[in-house]
Amino acid sequence: MESKSPPHSSRLIIDNDAIAANFRDLARRVAPATCGAVIKADGYGLGAANVAPALLHAGCRSFFVARLSEAEQLQGRVGRDCAILILNGLDPGSEAACCDAGFVPVLNSPAQLAAWRACARSAARPLPAALQVDTGMSRLGLTPEAAVTAAPRISAFGEVARSGSRPIRSTRRGVSCAGKKQDLIDQAWKLLHREKAGI
Repeated sequence: MESKSPPHSSRLIIDNDAIAANFRDLARRVAPATCGAVIKADGYGLGAANVAPALLHAGCRSFFVARLSEAEQLQGRVGRDCAILILNGLDPGSEAACCDAGFVPVLNSPAQLAAWRACARSAARPLPAALQVDTGMSRLGLTPEAAVTAAPRISAFGEVARSGSRPIRSTRRGVSCAGKKQDLIDQAWKLLHREKAGI
């Protein structure tokens, strides 16, 4: 008796030319700001190894992944000239590996902030970072209160070698909320950007 396999109900075709065109369109729309690509979770199932070169060819130079292991895999495909940001921040003890590879952690907690600052002191140079403020979306991030407290000390990343560098790459902000928490978020955002401009 001949076995019959079930018919395929769907098929996914990944169009790298369309991905590249979409990136170029978004980059044009946000200019002069920089447009980056989030390709965590294996490019959201599209295959990071597949889409990263297409995005690189389209001009993308900032990539976001979730974990250090994803950053290490991606760097082999896009090279060290691209910024690779780690959205989940750093696991304890992984700071030196991140520093050596040139990755940019998205710092989500006071503990990560302190550990990265210590790593910068040990490396005797400023290290780039991004800060994430929790806006109530149940995601990672510094509380607005912690961000307000940290903002005046952001220059500590560059305290070992200021030479005109700008160690804070970016700040991440989600959907806003109402009331006192929104006031704290706005205050933190202003302080972070003031300090970022002044480093």
